[in-house]
Amino acid sequence: MVTSGSMRPTRWLIILVFIISLIVYGATCARTVTLVDSGELILACATLGVAHPPGFPVYTLIGHLFSKLPVGSVAFRLSVMSGCFAAAAAAFAGLIVAQLMATETPTGPRGKRRTSANASRSTSSAAGRSSLSRTTLTALLPPSVGLTLAFSATLWRYATVAEVYSLNLALLAATFWLLFIWRRAYQQERERAWPVVIAGLLYGLALGVHHVTVILTLPAIVVLVWRTAGWRYIGSRPARWAIAMTLMGLSSYVYLPLAAAHHPPLNWGDPSNWERFWWHISARQYQVNLFSGNVAVVGENLVAFLRLLVREFTPVGLALAPPGLAWLWRRDRTGAWFVLLLMALNIGYAINYEIAEDTDAYYLPTFLALTLVLAAGWRWLWERIGNRPTPWVRILSALMIVLPTINLTAHYRQNDRHDDQIARHYVEDALAGVKPGGLLMTLDWQLYSPFLYLHHIEGFRPDVTVVDVNLVRRSWYVRTYLDRFYPEMMAACRAERDAFMEKLRLFEHDEPYDPKEITARFTALLNAFIAYHLPEREVHLTIPMEPNVGTRYNWIPYGLTFRLHEDRQVHLDPPPALHLEPLLVEPERLDEVARKKIRPQYALMLANRGRYLAAAHRYDEALERLAWAMKLMPESDLIRQFIGDVELARGHRRAARAAYREALRLNPSNRVALQRLRELGP
Repeated sequence: MVTSGSMRPTRWLIILVFIISLIVYGATCARTVTLVDSGELILACATLGVAHPPGFPVYTLIGHLFSKLPVGSVAFRLSVMSGCFAAAAAAFAGLIVAQLMATETPTGPRGKRRTSANASRSTSSAAGRSSLSRTTLTALLPPSVGLTLAFSATLWRYATVAEVYSLNLALLAATFWLLFIWRRAYQQERERAWPVVIAGLLYGLALGVHHVTVILTLPAIVVLVWRTAGWRYIGSRPARWAIAMTLMGLSSYVYLPLAAAHHPPLNWGDPSNWERFWWHISARQYQVNLFSGNVAVVGENLVAFLRLLVREFTPVGLALAPPGLAWLWRRDRTGAWFVLLLMALNIGYAINYEIAEDTDAYYLPTFLALTLVLAAGWRWLWERIGNRPTPWVRILSALMIVLPTINLTAHYRQNDRHDDQIARHYVEDALAGVKPGGLLMTLDWQLYSPFLYLHHIEGFRPDVTVVDVNLVRRSWYVRTYLDRFYPEMMAACRAERDAFMEKLRLFEHDEPYDPKEITARFTALLNAFIAYHLPEREVHLTIPMEPNVGTRYNWIPYGLTFRLHEDRQVHLDPPPALHLEPLLVEPERLDEVARKKIRPQYALMLANRGRYLAAAHRYDEALERLAWAMKLMPESDLIRQFIGDVELARGHRRAARAAYREALRLNPSNRVALQRLRELGP
């Protein structure tokens, strides 16, 4: 048995885990807004607004405090917040390991101690270990596991940007740590109520951050309590207090209607009455994505998770998982059930849910559970080597330091976000060609989310109107945002607005409606926005765009947008310069969203500009744009086909033939390239 005195050095080392992690996170965190939801979340925190479902009230309130720090930009302050809680999660993971490894004698269900021969042999084996071996294991294992989690790919990624996931994991890890403190005390017949009560409060607060992933941990917690103290404990006074504290933490959702009442800039869902409040916390608009995939999709998601798993702890770390799980099953069946349930429910949910860009974050509870398995793997290895001469102890101690170091070096470059300007540049480039008073309509959340932050917090481009076309489908966005910030446009489009809102109400309340009619009115409203601005002011659209929007106008590729003209003339105004270098220099440092969404968008618009210039017989300029597009997307058969078209138009048949062949090599089903080759002949 590890005594409380022997755990004191471990606690100091755990504090060191927090400090080291926080220093690394602080050095690598983003200094400005990033992609995905960061811009929207920062705006909600800074202005005490309402973020997208389920609202994240605890994150918003704590984030508001961090937004007041007198250092850096508001975006940087929220990134620092993520780093603080990620470092706390890593530290709590180490504390959980210390508790999990503190008891040699496993327990069975209903609180009965197991006194099998195996347990007796385990105790005598522990007693026979050298003092050096036991002290080294106790000191090194928790901080080693904590730093391994800290420098894992996913936690580190979300420790450097404004997101909810590190806070969510920190609250879960703290909850589990307190439950393991209670469990150990109960096994030693020193029952304590305070860990359970505080754990209940933290669990309730976690529900106020990301309730879905938190609820999925409940079966594992129930099994832990049942196998430790039996079913009767759930009705005990400490358990009742814990439930009451959970409800107190859960009451944080009262923040949502209170925030909606003071009309913040971002009032997602406008949860000011009971109906909209329930829609918001239940994430009603996202429920269609749950269990919507077929077997093939689930299989693809599972394969993607396994790939992520290998990257998370590297193959070196994962090699300890199988023996660790076997050790845990033999020596601590309750801990094994806790870990297995935690992982099974979390993975089962995530692979059945069509999540957008932050899929990996949903697996963070699984990665936390895996750190306990890795700790058990170290314990298994130690029991096989630890009784050998002192050099073996030193070698194993060195290996415990090596694993977090491997994670640190393997994941540093991809998670170093201190100079990440991709989101800011993307917004600046998209709006660079829009003159004051102009309109930009987009379906691109990677553009609109950082724009919300830059526009409302940093005062970027107050002279333009920017509309998220997807959000126009929600009545709250029309009522609380468009009507408020663009009143002149909405007043001019009052007839189309009211006609659309009338039909939208039927859709939102599950009343009978005609899909064709609501789509027609939706399209009419968007076209009314365009007509209001033209011809006196500019209108720009990003692609893809809704069908039948702006179709009667002349679309001119202009930077990252298409500028609409009422005439059919050729417009060769020079487009704004684009920030291409960050997308080309060390592309392996780009995150998945930047690689799969931002780079292709730049490449596509450069290619469209090239085609437009070629149609105006500006072949050299066209090929220059297409060359830049090819640098961004070297595996694009479409860009190669466009190059072939330009070469063919200017009479360079050999160069055209080579381009078409390369397009077919990249995509044998490219019918246009195949047809062009046939026309060119051998």
